[in-house]
Amino acid sequence: MAAAISLLYSCNAKYSKDSIEVEEVVQIAQEDVHNAENSLDVNGKYTGVIPAANNTGIATVIVLGDNNTYTKASAIVSSSSGNTVKTEGKYEWNSEGNTITLLGDKKPNRYFVGENRLFPLDADGNRMIDDSADRCVLIKIQE
Repeated sequence: MAAAISLLYSCNAKYSKDSIEVEEVVQIAQEDVHNAENSLDVNGKYTGVIPAANNTGIATVIVLGDNNTYTKASAIVSSSSGNTVKTEGKYEWNSEGNTITLLGDKKPNRYFVGENRLFPLDADGNRMIDDSADRCVLIKIQE
């Protein structure tokens, strides 16, 4: 019993000025968190064909630029009309620093960011899954 009281007392002991306070440790740990936003070079061109209804696909090109800007072009692969939809604007990161949202773009407009990859997310924030999950990804072109 005396040992338990002694341990409890030592846990509540005052720290010296030279010791690190718990708040400082938490702050250092929070600053040292690595995520896509602070660890990856996301700027560049990403391309791929996202599966769509009726066995068609949507050819998509997204260019992420400086100051959280983007340009996106997409067209239905099987369409002979050559109708390409282009949008541009800003994107923002989620609080975890792993997903971007293309502001002003039609859905899907959220992408999970991986190294040299963008994974389209559905309206609930889940990765889009197809018979071949590898097809639901935009790959960064190394220029």
